[in-house]
Amino acid sequence: MVWATMSNSSGGIWMFDIEAEALPPEPDDTLTIESNINHCEKVCFRLTNKSRQAAPFTAHITQDSAVDFTVEPTTGTLEPYGKQGTAFYVFFQPTLYQSRFDGCLVIETKDMYWSFRLVGRLPKYRPPNGSSRRVLRAAK
Repeated sequence: MVWATMSNSSGGIWMFDIEAEALPPEPDDTLTIESNINHCEKVCFRLTNKSRQAAPFTAHITQDSAVDFTVEPTTGTLEPYGKQGTAFYVFFQPTLYQSRFDGCLVIETKDMYWSFRLVGRLPKYRPPNGSSRRVLRAAK
C-alpha cells in the first residue's frame, strides 16, 4: 500500500491510500499441438525483438504446466525487428490419457516479456468401421 498526498495553493491537503496489484499479462497467443500417446509432435514459430537491436533471451515452460511440454532453445539471442526472427520449437509428448494438457511458455528479454498459452490434446478416437470376414455357424 502507498500513501499519496495532494495539496492545493490555498493550504488544503488530502491524503489517500493506494493499493495496487500487479497481475501477469494476458497470453500473447495460443499454441495448440495434437499428438498420440508416447509420440512427440512440435510446432515452430519465429519471434523478433521489438527494437532494431538483438537481445539475449531466456525461454521456459512455467512450473504449473503439464510436464509433457518442452521448448528449445531455452537461451540465446533474439533477432532484431526487421529480421527473419529466432525460431522456437515447442514439443508435446503425452504419456497419459487425459482430455487436455495445459501450459504456458514464457520468453523474456531485459525489456520484453511474451507468454504463450499451450494446449495439448490427443487425436479424437475414430473406431474402425470395417466388417468382419469371419462367419460364425450355429452348431447342429
